[in-house]
Amino acid sequence: MSEELKLVKELVKLRIGVARAAQAIGIADIDSPFPVEGLAYEQLWDLAHSQERGWNRLCELIADEAHRLQKYRDFT
Repeated sequence: MSEELKLVKELVKLRIGVARAAQAIGIADIDSPFPVEGLAYEQLWDLAHSQERGWNRLCELIADEAHRLQKYRDFT
């Protein structure tokens, strides 16, 4: 397997992980650069291959929500 193909496979895995994290933390599709809520693995796989932009924004939304939840946890 070529080095480029290995890198693409790793990128797809990373993108699927980001989408799964967004699903788990409850990022609403209205806030997301593209819909991930309720998508199955195969649909996320397709999205990871076809959606070139918006992944950094989705990571930013996840980080913001995680920070908000952490502050809430620390408050209670």
